[in-house]
Amino acid sequence: MLNINWFIYYKIILMAVIILTPVYKSVHVLNEFEILSISNNLKKNKEDLLFLFGPQKFKAEYENFFQRLKYICFKDKYFKSVNSYNRLLLSNNFYERFKNYSHILISQTDSWIFGNEGDLLKFLDFDYCGAPSFEYGNLNGYNGGLSLRSVKRSIEALKKFRNYESSSAIIQRHLKSSKIYQVILYKWLSIILDLLIRKRIMWPFNYFYKGNEDLFWSVEVPKAFPEFNVIDYNSSLAFSWEHNCDNFITEYSLPFGCHGWWNYNYNFWKKIIKLDSEVKN
Repeated sequence: MLNINWFIYYKIILMAVIILTPVYKSVHVLNEFEILSISNNLKKNKEDLLFLFGPQKFKAEYENFFQRLKYICFKDKYFKSVNSYNRLLLSNNFYERFKNYSHILISQTDSWIFGNEGDLLKFLDFDYCGAPSFEYGNLNGYNGGLSLRSVKRSIEALKKFRNYESSSAIIQRHLKSSKIYQVILYKWLSIILDLLIRKRIMWPFNYFYKGNEDLFWSVEVPKAFPEFNVIDYNSSLAFSWEHNCDNFITEYSLPFGCHGWWNYNYNFWKKIIKLDSEVKN
């Protein structure tokens, strides 16, 4: 048993995971559930792995309130809306900031972790993990609210995806959006600029995706690059739940964590989390 424990400890060191909680509003307007979620992370994981990240203007008040947590600053513009937050998690700069770590665990303030960093070992072969999301009863990607991401593979995917659009796709896109007289008169110039300048030279600046970042990572990237290993459905049920929790609990053990516990499934999770005792503590 001692040898196994040392082996696990060694793998955790090599794993070098960092646990990040995004914050976008003053600590003084966090609700009690958000404070509980952050405090729970402190109970379950090593302090040196835990960080908050958000705009510079909230750094002092968060470090004063959560004195055991460090705060990482990004530009204020990334925390103004859901769309701006998506842009941050679709930027190379975000992942490059953590290139000394092998993995990032995003744990939003409506996430709850039941396990600890050691329980993440079984998910290290995946480049992206999240809770299964459903749309009209069909699986529609994996949620990013509680998600594990490979730093190296995320950086690689972003660089490749910016230059992913094929030459034929570029031409078809222009032809589809143009009337024939536009193509004859001047649209061909846009096509040439796209092919020679935007695709070959300026591709690092392409704004290639404008949707939710978790759909980009769990649906669009593996569609373009099959080698990007997104968690499969069965494995995701051991990682995180978001919806259908009443059904899952009858067939599966509790996952590593959950997302939206007070947003979507408060009545379900309050019994499992034993909320009354948490509030008293």
